[in-house]
Amino acid sequence: MSDNLLKLKKLLPYGEVASRSWLLAQGFSHHTLDNFIKSRKLQIVMSGIYAWSDTKLFWQNVAASRARLPDATFVVGGITALSLQGFSHYLEMGNKKVHLYTDKTRQTTLKHLFATIDNIQAVWHATGRLWSGDNNSDLFVKNWKWQENSSEIVISTPERAVLEMLELVPMQLSFEHADGIFQGLTQLSPENLKVVLKGCRNVKVKRLFFWFSDRHNYPWRKYLNDKDFSLGSGKRVICKNGTLDSKYLITVPSELQSGNQYALENLLSAGTTTDSDYADCFY
Repeated sequence: MSDNLLKLKKLLPYGEVASRSWLLAQGFSHHTLDNFIKSRKLQIVMSGIYAWSDTKLFWQNVAASRARLPDATFVVGGITALSLQGFSHYLEMGNKKVHLYTDKTRQTTLKHLFATIDNIQAVWHATGRLWSGDNNSDLFVKNWKWQENSSEIVISTPERAVLEMLELVPMQLSFEHADGIFQGLTQLSPENLKVVLKGCRNVKVKRLFFWFSDRHNYPWRKYLNDKDFSLGSGKRVICKNGTLDSKYLITVPSELQSGNQYALENLLSAGTTTDSDYADCFY
């Protein structure tokens, strides 16, 4: 076996991918790479992206290849990250969506690469909708290995992933589904939660987080004071035709609100509210 082939085996785990530019930066010549293609050692997955021949791509392979891809700043987050860490069974039972978060508005190569993977839909989210500041793709993330010999995947910590998940409510994720996921969140770090809540700019997400937290009342909740975080002002319609929660001033499904610690009796005693009260609200 040639020295170049031995070197390639060390640098590129089977099943993962690498860009031509990255391979050139590792010392391979154009001639060597072309020979690998001609001899069918490597295959072209798409223009400028290579993998070992006969490789079947899985989304985990591509995510684990982040360091070998051009300008690839993304995090596997939200429901997907919770599932990988054992907090949700969202990806089971045939669900095909993988949630990816980035602070780059255009990652054409990456999006095309994920699109080549069978039976998976990559759903891209802009981190600027959630986090303050620049370069926020790597705020509160961790490395995760999906197979023994694979490279590590960058995923959101559970505390960050929870807020990413709540950003999808209710347009992409129902209250009931989010509530089911919260039932498994018994072991979160209050210190980590304080940091991600401070860094979160999305008022809807933070209010929803505290509403669900009060509803389930896990031990970590007592270490968080909702008054320490900027929750904005005014009423917010999140669930159309829902019930207004009197503490966080968000509309939520009536059937869920009836089981919450903070019921609506005091608000209702002051008068009836309607959707017309919320002209400045968002969904």
